[in-house]
Amino acid sequence: RDVHDLSSGAILVNVARQLMRPGDEVVIRTPNAVAAIRGSTVFGSYNAITQASFFAILSGLGVITPVGLQPITVTANTQNNGANVSGSGTGVQANAINVPVGQLNQILAESNVGKAVKEEAGKQQGVQNAVKEAAELAKVVVENLGQDGGGQQGGGTGGTGTGTGGDKGVTGCTANCGKDGGKKEDSGGGTGAGIGSYSASNSGGREQYGLNSSGGSGSSSYIQAAKDDLVTFGHTLATPTNTITSSYLGTVSSFYMGLLASTPLSAERTTLSDWVSSSGGRLFIQQDHTGGGWYGPANTILGDFGFGPTDSSTSDTHFIVSSHAIATSPNALSGLTFNGAANSKFDLSDIPSDATIFARAGSATGPITGAVRPFGSGKVATTTDIDMWSSSGGYGAGSNNRRLWENIWAFLDGNGAEDPPLYTVANGEKFVGPSLAPLLQVSNLSLMFDSLLLATDPTSSVSLSGPLLKAQASKLTVPFSLLGMHNGSRLVSSSNDPLVWLQGGTYSLSTRTGNAIFHLWGTETAVDSETGVEVGSGAGVTHNGPFLQASDGATINTEKVLKLDTALLEATAPIISLLGTGTAQTGLTTQQSTIDLMKAKVTSNGPVVAMDKSFINVTNGALINLTYGSNMIVTGDLIRMLSGSKINVVNGPLISVAGAGSLLDVSGALVNFGGSGGNKIIVNNSIAPTATLSGLPVSATYGGSVNIGGTAVKNPGLGSISVNGSLISATNGGSVKIQGK
Repeated sequence: RDVHDLSSGAILVNVARQLMRPGDEVVIRTPNAVAAIRGSTVFGSYNAITQASFFAILSGLGVITPVGLQPITVTANTQNNGANVSGSGTGVQANAINVPVGQLNQILAESNVGKAVKEEAGKQQGVQNAVKEAAELAKVVVENLGQDGGGQQGGGTGGTGTGTGGDKGVTGCTANCGKDGGKKEDSGGGTGAGIGSYSASNSGGREQYGLNSSGGSGSSSYIQAAKDDLVTFGHTLATPTNTITSSYLGTVSSFYMGLLASTPLSAERTTLSDWVSSSGGRLFIQQDHTGGGWYGPANTILGDFGFGPTDSSTSDTHFIVSSHAIATSPNALSGLTFNGAANSKFDLSDIPSDATIFARAGSATGPITGAVRPFGSGKVATTTDIDMWSSSGGYGAGSNNRRLWENIWAFLDGNGAEDPPLYTVANGEKFVGPSLAPLLQVSNLSLMFDSLLLATDPTSSVSLSGPLLKAQASKLTVPFSLLGMHNGSRLVSSSNDPLVWLQGGTYSLSTRTGNAIFHLWGTETAVDSETGVEVGSGAGVTHNGPFLQASDGATINTEKVLKLDTALLEATAPIISLLGTGTAQTGLTTQQSTIDLMKAKVTSNGPVVAMDKSFINVTNGALINLTYGSNMIVTGDLIRMLSGSKINVVNGPLISVAGAGSLLDVSGALVNFGGSGGNKIIVNNSIAPTATLSGLPVSATYGGSVNIGGTAVKNPGLGSISVNGSLISATNGGSVKIQGK
């Protein structure tokens, strides 16, 4: 997840769709709206004085969600290609608008549309193709740009840039090219990433009214919104085929079969099953109402992959029951209800023994309506109600259906091959860890796994009496969150030991964009008595010791340490404790803000960060970042640094507080230097100071405030603070209070 917090000014975001994986998300946040972007070029601006947000979609599609209001879908080159949002709190108002082509041209003309691309090694051509596609998308929508690009270093020769100073286009794929046909562990996969579709002969019935349908009944638009969203999710739709052949299947990585008017020939069915089992193909078979000409063909295809025939069912809702990746990634959906008339069902005897049931009709114990299974080196998924994806039915009525649709295709596209968490708690489960011992303990080992523990619904709970993880002199690679407490799930620890305890070793933890070592996401909210802003009120984790403690020269690289979203945390010990030795500093490097709060509340006895012979590098962002009415109340000092410890913030302030009601209130000092001295805080950013308080440069803009009293820095002779820019930033109604007691 890539989040751009826009508290004032304007931003142009150009997303190369081919670089997006299913589940990746780019977001622009203003104080009164959130724009979700995928494969689009989006302009957003916010005027802090008038409290007005403006969005224009230059290519692709965006979903604008005003605070407290329903989402607005905005699509390029239509009468609804922009949105206005104004006001704050309960007075937010929003409407979709038409942005004239001339205004779009002006936006591009005033923007320096150079492109910065992060690439994986060995994928330069894919990056070049993606850059060209993003540029061409903007060109198609916005007429007569008339500006040649300035050329891309090492790039190709085709195309033109999208605005003044833009990169020159590069040669490469221009249509239906897709991404690679599967990850290494997918055992092959197609040669492209398009989603193909079978067009059976039309017998005058509903035929295939799913993807790319040409049904004579006019039903091709039945799931048009769901089909369009596949492009939004980053997929390429290939031209449908009338005949299933190996050459066609070789061009796609996933294949959809909707409601067929006739059964494919025996040779076609053999080709299809061979493609799945031998080539790692991914197949989605859609079943629906029992009876009718479309019922038998789908059951025949299902039978080729080990499923028994469906029969009638009458429930009008679906319930997601699984902790399988198809129900958890990229959206956590277990325990949620979906709209759609489930007019057919599987009995348990119809489901292969190695299949996972992920949907049932009506309740967690109802008839089976969704399942997925491995088949050779490929995978097969099926649901029994096309109304779940209907533009006017389930899909059009609620966001949960849309999120499940995304999960299914994310899984089929390959992400489901990633390892599940070592421990998953869902569907009301009560998980109890080992008595007085770590849930996972490693010593002198090199291990790689995706995540340690994930809990996914408000009725699920985890109880620990020892650490979550204790590692000694080890090398761990964990790309996702070590601990994910999602959708209001709870963890209660009775231990005083660190929750994550690292003694020596090298650790690459939660490095995937949007992840954090501890990701706590709640659902309960309440109005905070001090700020008057609604924040999270459910305690995702209750723990008496430090959250993260590293010692003995351990080195950690991560995206973030703590990400708290709509949740409450009461910290009685440091959230981060780093302890070095006389010969080896313990180090932590975060790629984004180290501690990130969104609509959340933290109370701490202080210090929040404790360091001894150690260092923290913040590559991009703040050490502590509070947004969307979040507040952190600290009794005592905020930071303690001993004996040559160092905090280096490369591109951001030490503290950032933004948004109405956001508050950092510290009763003690900002920092307490101690030990043998030599401690350093070094901060670099482009935020112009508006004042110098207690010798510290700070910035307070657009209703933000910073107040520093008493002793802001204790024992200043034992440390130094060097700032290029502002040490503390408070903007758009955010406030910082350092009482210095």
